[in-house]
Amino acid sequence: HPNPSPNPTPHPNPNPNPHPTPTPHQGINGSGKHNNFSLGTDTGINLLNVGQLNKATGNPEAFPLLMACIVRAVDLHGDLMRMAIASPGNDFRLGACEAPPAITSTYLGESLTSYLEDAMKTGKFAEYVPQEATVDLGIPSVAPFTVPAEDRNRTSPFPFGGHRFEFRAVGSAQNVSMVNTVLCSIFADSFAEMSKQIEGGKDGKDVAISFLKDHWKCIMNGDNYSEEWPIEAGKRGVWRIDSGVEAMKRISEPKNVALFEGLKVMSKKECDARAECMHDHYSGYVEIEANAMLDMFQQHVIPSVKVRRRTAHLHGSVHAACIAPCVLAPPPPRPTHVRLLADLLSLLPCRPRRTSATCCPGSRPPSPPSRRACTACTGRPTPTARPRSRACSASRR
Repeated sequence: HPNPSPNPTPHPNPNPNPHPTPTPHQGINGSGKHNNFSLGTDTGINLLNVGQLNKATGNPEAFPLLMACIVRAVDLHGDLMRMAIASPGNDFRLGACEAPPAITSTYLGESLTSYLEDAMKTGKFAEYVPQEATVDLGIPSVAPFTVPAEDRNRTSPFPFGGHRFEFRAVGSAQNVSMVNTVLCSIFADSFAEMSKQIEGGKDGKDVAISFLKDHWKCIMNGDNYSEEWPIEAGKRGVWRIDSGVEAMKRISEPKNVALFEGLKVMSKKECDARAECMHDHYSGYVEIEANAMLDMFQQHVIPSVKVRRRTAHLHGSVHAACIAPCVLAPPPPRPTHVRLLADLLSLLPCRPRRTSATCCPGSRPPSPPSRRACTACTGRPTPTARPRSRACSASRR
């Protein structure tokens, strides 16, 4: 959907390189989890369940006002959402195998989107009646029941699934405390801004419509894996941070420190401390993986290739079927290359921020010659770049 009120100063893109980068494992899916998020009252009312909310408040305008605040929060603070899910493993996963690309947007579904578009045109909020579907499990003891009809859109990082949002980009090993701290904080900031404007004399409908018009660009209901989306997202000015290392820095940005301090969630020192801990974790994780790869080359790949070359003539008829491919294969990883990797690891600086930036390129897959040598030695393909949408690759450095 077009943005009715384009932002003249789009968000910066810390990683403007549009060229795709391969991911590490062919045929091996990344691992992640979904953080389902809703808002409720102490009386059990789900604020994102339009039926419950309308019944409790008697005000059909309450739900669209809430949605306007959430759209504003995603657009303004998409960098914090990206920071909250930044991790070494997620750098490889984002953009493939049901993981959204590193472009922060939200999916509202055609029904809710059309409803909000009509409100922006008319200046009025009628009662929103979501579409529903009936599910019949075919079990006699379980009666058919209704569920929201909206598809969750598995390519979106933050889709609305009816009654809740689903943050689909969280890494499998991540603690969700930072994720939910960020979501609660950015929504609270939007609620506070709306309250401030209403208390200042503005009509709630007008405030909500201004929020929607100013921040509509972060709504993406289409295929986030499409080749056109990274280009369109760049034109809109939607938050896009390809590198996890760059995303981690965003918690210490002045606007984000002001957000957390204003809500009394974290001080500047606490934000800086968390950034340093995240960078330290990143560098340590990647260093362990690089050392493991080095050990595999030194202890397994190179010795195995050398032994098979020396003993190929002893295997008789087995030679043609099993050993010949190794003999004719490219040479094993050069010792000079292995020594260079070891030297680079020994020279890693101690400061976490510098270390994580140094390790970032090292988290990429082994070089093609190393892959070919390993494939020839083992007789089966080694992990290499798996096919994925070109648009998803383009959203990464």
